[in-house]
Amino acid sequence: MAKKNNNKNTIDKPHDKALFSALRNHNIARDAIKSCLPAELLEQLDLHAIKPYRTKMVSPQMKAFEADIFYEIPFKNSKALVLFHCEQESNPNPIIALRVWQYILLVLMDYAENHPKEALPVPFPVIVYTGERKFTHSTYLFDLFGENKDLAESLFYQGIKLIDVCRMSDEDIRKHRLFGLCEYAFKHKKRTDFEGFLRVLIPWLHEVECQIGPYYAKILIHYVVDEFKHGNMDLFLNEVKIHLSKELGDEAMTIAQQLRHQGMQQGMQQGMHLKTSEIAKKLLMQKMAVKLIAEATDLTIAEVKALKKELEPTKH
Repeated sequence: MAKKNNNKNTIDKPHDKALFSALRNHNIARDAIKSCLPAELLEQLDLHAIKPYRTKMVSPQMKAFEADIFYEIPFKNSKALVLFHCEQESNPNPIIALRVWQYILLVLMDYAENHPKEALPVPFPVIVYTGERKFTHSTYLFDLFGENKDLAESLFYQGIKLIDVCRMSDEDIRKHRLFGLCEYAFKHKKRTDFEGFLRVLIPWLHEVECQIGPYYAKILIHYVVDEFKHGNMDLFLNEVKIHLSKELGDEAMTIAQQLRHQGMQQGMQQGMHLKTSEIAKKLLMQKMAVKLIAEATDLTIAEVKALKKELEPTKH
C-alpha cells in the first residue's frame, strides 16, 4: 500500500505508479486476474464484466491509498462478486498478511455501508513483491499466531460469541456472580417495576462489594442513575445509603446533590426561556420583524415563527 504524497495528488513510488497505471487497463487487469485466481474459480466468473471498485479508506490507521487496485468480478450465474485486490510491496514485511487483511476488512466495511442489501464480495488479495531480498514470511494470516495457529483458526471459524442479555433468564444471569450484575442491569434497563428491580440489585451490589470492593458497585450505581430515567432515583440512592457501605453511601449522596443541581439549572434555563418567549411575544404584537426579534432574544427564527403562530387567532 503506497503512501500518498502530502504535497501533491500523485502516487509517489515508481513501482506503485506503474502497477496502478497498468491495472487500470481492463485487458491487463483481466490477464492479471487469470494468472492469479485458481482455475476452478475462474470457470465460474464473468471476466468480461469486471469493473473497478473505487474506494478511499480514510482512518487514523489507513490513510487514502491511491495505488491499490480493486476489481469487482461477477459470477456467471449469480449476483455474487469476487473482489480482486492487487498491491505492490518492496520490503519483506513479516506481518504483511495482517496489514493486508486489516485493509481488506476496512474496504469490506465501506462496501457494506454502500450496499446494505447485498452480500459482501469474496476478497482475493494479491501482493506484487518487487524487493531484492527474498520474501520468506508467510502470507497466511493464521501463521502469525505461532503455536496457537490451530486454536486461532478454530475460534475464528466458530463465529463471534453473542451474549443476548435481554433474552437470558434471570436465573442464568445470576450464575455469573460478577459479570452477571452488568447483564442484569442491562437486561432490565426499561423495567417499569423499579422497586422489584432494586430488591434484586441492592443485595447483589452488597455481595459484590464485600467480594471485590466498591469499584464495580460504583460503576453500576452510576449506570442506573444515567440509564433508568423512569426510576425513582431518590428511592434508589436512599437504598444505597442504607444498605451498602459508607463509601457507596457517600457516592450516592454526591450523585443526589449533582442531580438536584442539574434540576435547578434546568429549571432556571426553562424559566429564562419562558421569560424570553414572553418578551418575543410582546415584540411580535408590536409588529417587529421576526429576524430582528431572533437577534434581540437569541431565539432561533423557527422559535420566533412558532410563537407568532401561537398569537394568530384560531379560525373556526
